[in-house]
Amino acid sequence: MDAATIRADFYEHVEMTERWTPADQPCNYMSTVGHVCDRYLFYVRKEGRQRKPFPLKALLVMREGKEHERRAKADLMAAGYQWYEEQQSVVNHKLELRGKHDGFLGKNGGRTAAEIKSVNQWTFEKIRAARTEEAQRDVLLDPEGWQRRGAIQFNAYLLELGEASGVFVFRNRNDGDLEPVDFYADTALWSEMAERLKKVNKAVKTDTPPDRIDGTGTRKVCEGCAFAHICLPDLVAQGPGITFEDDPETIRRLDRIAELQPLAKELDDLTGWRKEHFLNRDGVSCGKWLVEGKWINFTRKPQEAKEVEYWRVKVVNTEGA
Repeated sequence: MDAATIRADFYEHVEMTERWTPADQPCNYMSTVGHVCDRYLFYVRKEGRQRKPFPLKALLVMREGKEHERRAKADLMAAGYQWYEEQQSVVNHKLELRGKHDGFLGKNGGRTAAEIKSVNQWTFEKIRAARTEEAQRDVLLDPEGWQRRGAIQFNAYLLELGEASGVFVFRNRNDGDLEPVDFYADTALWSEMAERLKKVNKAVKTDTPPDRIDGTGTRKVCEGCAFAHICLPDLVAQGPGITFEDDPETIRRLDRIAELQPLAKELDDLTGWRKEHFLNRDGVSCGKWLVEGKWINFTRKPQEAKEVEYWRVKVVNTEGA
């Protein structure tokens, strides 16, 4: 037995336990109505059997997500809370919509509707940093964030259950930290979703796919779609160099680069200012910062005897932090 065998056995186990057979959905599910594309919602009902299988990496992420949500429930129970009416079916026959609510969280005689979602650490930090209700909703309903689907799903549960508010509990997949967020039912968001579902339901009955997102489809949304091979076969078949990569770590790092780019520019600007401001100045005390400087001389290309000279600035934290 070797490492390769163990790895292969583990992946086979994941495939066997997490893989499911694609099938047409009999109705709209609350977990998917937050998808930005109406045509996608049509395809999961009419062409679900042709859905492109999830790659192994995606199965691993979903498997981990379910485990985090289970552990979040257990952590809250260990903290003295109880769960009531878990996995309660929530149905809106008119919109052909159904789902299963996580349940009500209670303690000391009070209780509130609650929904648990696991998120990556970057999304978790964004949610935690948003301290006002408005800022939190901006993060939760970010059109480009996966958490938007969860927010629309929870909003639907609250309104169908007749609850004015609930608590969204987010679990950080990196360290298991929890961030509960008060979430208030939004009737305007519900109305928007209801109109979309009416449109999708009509399309299902007439077997007429709704328009592609933005009319023609967008690479950002369509490239990784499980129905791209049906909806936009030309996109899938386009030239060399177009590939699909669903590795969560790759996506996380690209997301992080995008987040840091504005900071990188600010750092470059401030570094340039520091170099100019402290030119020929050594031993400048600024609060807890001590700025030291000196001229550095060296030969960059000995064969050409090219001399280089520059003023090096060093900033020291005198408090030792």
